[in-house]
Amino acid sequence: MWVEGQGGIERSQLLSIRKESDGHDEYYYYVDYLNRIGEKRTALFLFANKKAGRDFGRSLVRFKMQDSSPIPNYRLPASQGPQDTQGRDKSYGVPMNPYVNPPITDWKEKTTP
Repeated sequence: MWVEGQGGIERSQLLSIRKESDGHDEYYYYVDYLNRIGEKRTALFLFANKKAGRDFGRSLVRFKMQDSSPIPNYRLPASQGPQDTQGRDKSYGVPMNPYVNPPITDWKEKTTP
């Protein structure tokens, strides 16, 4: 979670979240976390707008529920779709499909005409 101009915390640093209201559409969110040194700190977020406070609360819950060590967002080497065996081969004689060509054993060998 990042606050522009103030810094941020990682999911593993988050300890707890408390919400309070004064009854006049003002919401107070207290976020307890550990700083980089390991000391317990509390951040206060004040919202005078009811909708903004509700949206912030929802985003805090999403942040709290997410996995603290997510899986990287990349595709594993596997089928990438119909271009595996056909597609736009504009190489003029040298097939560009890696599944059609034999593996390269010597990178010094010239393969283009």
